[in-house]
Amino acid sequence: MMSRLRRTVLVASMLLACGPLTAAPGAAAGPLAAPYPRSKVVTGITWEASTYRFGGVGGDLWATTSGADGKVYTTWGDGTVTCPARVSFGVASVAGGPGTTLVRAGCGTAGDKAVKLISLLAVNSALYAIAYLQLPRGASATAVWRSADRGATWRRPSWTFPQGELSPAAFANFGPGYAGARDTFVYAIAQRASEPTALYMARAPKDRLQVKEAYEYLTGPVASPGWSQIPAAATPVFVDPNGVDAPDLVYDAGIGRFLLTVAHGREGSDGGRVGVFDGPEPWGPWGTIDYRDGWLGIKPAGSSQLGQRFPSVWMADGGRTLWSVFSCWSRTKKTTGVEACGKYNDRYNLMKASLTLAPSRQGRHAG
Repeated sequence: MMSRLRRTVLVASMLLACGPLTAAPGAAAGPLAAPYPRSKVVTGITWEASTYRFGGVGGDLWATTSGADGKVYTTWGDGTVTCPARVSFGVASVAGGPGTTLVRAGCGTAGDKAVKLISLLAVNSALYAIAYLQLPRGASATAVWRSADRGATWRRPSWTFPQGELSPAAFANFGPGYAGARDTFVYAIAQRASEPTALYMARAPKDRLQVKEAYEYLTGPVASPGWSQIPAAATPVFVDPNGVDAPDLVYDAGIGRFLLTVAHGREGSDGGRVGVFDGPEPWGPWGTIDYRDGWLGIKPAGSSQLGQRFPSVWMADGGRTLWSVFSCWSRTKKTTGVEACGKYNDRYNLMKASLTLAPSRQGRHAG
């Protein structure tokens, strides 16, 4: 995988037999401390390990979005999965509720290490992707692609966000087909490769995502933000001294909060380092729901967390029940033959999670 996207021995059947894993919000389960105080709205998350299932063996990343047709669309990198030959990226859909039956939607560039679709967004009947372009001699760039046929083919603009520039890394997803969006803009987490501890916020009108000049960047404090077309004027919306990696952002309409997931650590050492945060806006301010090392028994050394996604179409029970699509990548250890990600390595992983709300919120979400 590329340096921008980070790639854990599982305490296998013993862990699953233990049942739900309940977070200790606001504090790490390992040596690293959470960067933000405990959430006052969502006081915890329980990971239902017994619900775990998988598909898509041989592919990683697994960005997701909820389509207007009720399906979840997802994309993988460097694998065959539903395609007849190995591709650098492919797109699949999942219908009928939380599941692992992947149906081919499109097959991209043949071979490995050419393009990775690191985030997906459905706007009405169109799909957009943040494409990470792996260029010759170790160079890279980021682009925003559009598909009018649900991932079968892509319209690629002539411009890119060059390597080193502040670039979109993850779209903020709302309801199916972008239903329930806060306004007419599409928001995206942005990152600089030179700043491994900070996340920024970018936005563009939803009908101008392929116009580079349309992008603006959040400036000033998150309590009263401004917007500038100058990337250098942007100010961070999330900072973690332990590192930030593989961010994802979705609006949970049932509880009226944005859920941000971010791995903490450095390349090749953040597998199982899970962070879940909530905020009233796409830029926060953030409260910690869960922050832990060794999630599911995954050991950070030698592994990378490649994303934790909560598809909005699968949210239930007033936004308290979620389904996580997550990805982990590691290299096989030559001496032991054990992969650091264990059974979760290089595949589409699915697990149920339940949020616990503060008492002041529980009444309005009962039933």
